[in-house]
Amino acid sequence: MSETAIRDALYALADVNGGRLTPEAVLEAAKNDGHPAHHCFTWDDSEAAHLQRLHEARRLIRSVKVEITTEHITIRAPIFVRDPQLDATVQGYATLGRLKSDSDMARDAVVAEFKRANSHLNRAQSVAIALGMTDEIDQLRRGVDELITRAQQDQGASPAS
Repeated sequence: MSETAIRDALYALADVNGGRLTPEAVLEAAKNDGHPAHHCFTWDDSEAAHLQRLHEARRLIRSVKVEITTEHITIRAPIFVRDPQLDATVQGYATLGRLKSDSDMARDAVVAEFKRANSHLNRAQSVAIALGMTDEIDQLRRGVDELITRAQQDQGASPAS
């Protein structure tokens, strides 16, 4: 089914529910084979359970934090981050310790994190524009763009302690 058909079906479902759309309502509607979003779901329960467990494993990996104290502040950072050496289609994580020992990997990991942040800011900007609230998001996006550029240019710099 087309993206337009899915969008229209979701709008119709939201209209039926007073303008509100919930995952439960979408799932319930999509159970019908004729629903435009039916193909977007994994209906084989064994396969769906495996995919859900992978999602839970990713969430677990991202939840593990390490406390880092410097002279001025203490932060909680994830111990595992997306391995910057892997192709985008391959899943895998690297420890901060491994990244810290390789300045190229460290830089690549930081650039990737900023790019993910930028992607979220792009989405936020779309929402802000739709709602007429753009000034602050423009400033944030410019700042993140500058950080990405600076991190990419710091090829020879070692990661901060």
